[in-house]
Amino acid sequence: MEKLQVEIEQAREEWAIAQQHIDHVSDPELIDHAIYYLEAAERKYGYLLREAKRLQAKATPHQAQALLE
Repeated sequence: MEKLQVEIEQAREEWAIAQQHIDHVSDPELIDHAIYYLEAAERKYGYLLREAKRLQAKATPHQAQALLE
């Protein structure tokens, strides 16, 4: 569970970096890459959040509280 929390935080940071990157890209050849990177980071973050929610739904109250910490 702790590993998932770390992965979620890393994915959120990757998504934030991708958002900043797309704001600063001006080279037409890099725009597609920036969009792909942003979409991939967003999907990874969303997947991990859904996975945490799924695990929390299956967890005992004690385990669910640990997921939130």
